[in-house]
Formats: sequence, structure tokens, C-alpha cells
Amino acid sequence: MGSGESVQIERLVRRKRGRLGEEIEVLFSDASSFFASLQIWQRKPFHEGDHLTVDEVALLRTESATIAVRARAMALLGRADHSVFHMRQKLVSRGCDSAVVDMALTDLTRNGSLDDARFAASWVRNRVRRHPEGQPALIAGLRQRGVDSATAEAAVSTVLAEDEISLDDVARMLAERFLGARGATPISVCTKMIRRGFSPAAVRRVVAELTGTDPAEIK
Repeated sequence: MGSGESVQIERLVRRKRGRLGEEIEVLFSDASSFFASLQIWQRKPFHEGDHLTVDEVALLRTESATIAVRARAMALLGRADHSVFHMRQKLVSRGCDSAVVDMALTDLTRNGSLDDARFAASWVRNRVRRHPEGQPALIAGLRQRGVDSATAEAAVSTVLAEDEISLDDVARMLAERFLGARGATPISVCTKMIRRGFSPAAVRRVVAELTGTDPAEIK
């Protein structure tokens, strides 16, 4: 069927589809069908017996799919903040068309619902509290979640400054946890902390302070 040809609407059936709410199932004379967003129909109604061109049907499908994907994304954001990268991964893995996902996420980024800077700050704040790491490890964690380098670095610096926490404070929190473990020694704690991305000098300084050990003895 060419783009100038048309197809007749035989039936319109309003249906409720889970989290997507109410939609309209559009059944055509050629036996094809799709679910149209109620929001689109209310904006520009169509009726049984109407003829739609192939281009009009394609546009309705795309707009309806974008609204549906946007609703799914908002449901996910209602549970937790996401980076654009992770949101895209989740939606595509759940069967959403990648091109439609990109359109929906562009809309959500434009209106501020999705914001990598906000996600990055939230992630760093939670990470420092629950799983303290050094600055390189925090930045690497954000990069793995699709946040660009500049945004990741800014998030780490901003959160530590706003919360009045220094990297030594973060190292101290982690060292206290590790030192509380059975069999922990200054050297074993230093080794673990360096693996978490803290600089050797900062680690030796903090561990020596907490254990009363001479920093020179911790190699």
C-alpha cells in the first residue's frame, strides 16, 4: 500500500491496559490493528468509518508508542532515579523499540524528568554512605552507568562539598568498617582500601590515625 492510499477504520474499542491506562484499539478494514493513545485521540479524534492514509496511521502508531514508552519510563523513575543510559537499556530489554525509546527519552530529558547530573549526585551520595570508595572509583562507577566524564567528576566534587565531606572522611568511614572485622590488621585494611580507589598515602594516613600506628610501618 502506498503512502497516499488509505484504510478504513472498522471498529474502535476502548480498553484498559495495565499501567498504560486506557487506550483505543483501532481495527482497520484490512484486518490490521494497533493501540492508539487516548491522549492522542482526545486531541484529534477519529471515528469508525473514517479513512486514514498510510502516513497518518504510521504517525499515530509512532506517537502512541512514544507515549506508552514515556509512561513506562515515568513508572521506573517513580521507583528510583536513572541515568539516560540505564533507562534506555531497561526499556529496550523489555521489548520497546529502540527508535521510539530514543524519542521518549529525548522528551523526558528536555522536560527534566531524566537528568544525568541529578542521577549522578544521588548515586554518589548513596554510594559514599553505603559503600565508601575513593574518587577514581566513584567516577568509574558513574561512567559504567553511562554518565559522561565531566558530569561524573562534577557530581563527586559537588556532593562532597555540599555534604562537607572530604575524601579523608570517606576513607575514615571505610577504614573504621574494615578495622571492625575479625582478623583485620592495618596492612590488610590498607590493601582493601587501595582496591576501592583510595590513594596509598591517604590510606596509610587514615589507618595510622585510627590504629595509633606509625605510617612508616604500614607498607
